[in-house]
Amino acid sequence: GMKKYKIGNCNEQADALNVALRANGYKNVNSVSLFAYNTKTESIRDLDHIVVGVDLKLPKNFQYYGDDFPHKKQLIEPHNGSIIADPWAGFVDTGKGYIQRYKENTNIFSPLKKDEKLMYGVLPSFELTDTDFAYLKTFYPGFYGARPQPQPQAKLPEGRFDRIKKQVTNIINKILPKIS
Repeated sequence: GMKKYKIGNCNEQADALNVALRANGYKNVNSVSLFAYNTKTESIRDLDHIVVGVDLKLPKNFQYYGDDFPHKKQLIEPHNGSIIADPWAGFVDTGKGYIQRYKENTNIFSPLKKDEKLMYGVLPSFELTDTDFAYLKTFYPGFYGARPQPQPQAKLPEGRFDRIKKQVTNIINKILPKIS
């Protein structure tokens, strides 16, 4: 996909951004599938779109969404403490800000129906191995950050959103095209 044809769908672009963020020292990064949850009927509709979430504040023992269609307990609501990066649509926002952007861009997203709210199906995280870092450093030195040291999963400090938004936007605009 991305390497051969220089294009990618939302899933490939989210995976590439996930790797780029991890290679540049970000922790607490997950790919996230979007779903519409109907508050009256409790039905769940797949919106066929994947983004990247940073610091989603997942509860302990969270049941990640896998290949099966999710149950309500596997979905979380967006919040302002998290950052949602959508490399396919080309923007970065807070969890709640992303909801507004989603609603405003019905020309590119499947619109939410009456009584539906946007929910996230969080996919399991992954860690890059030493082999992965060596590959990135060899073939993509322009995007490779210093090998991050293991750090505890810390909360995102207040006031860092603008700086992180700038960094993530830079990765989307400048780094992802280099690995495409």
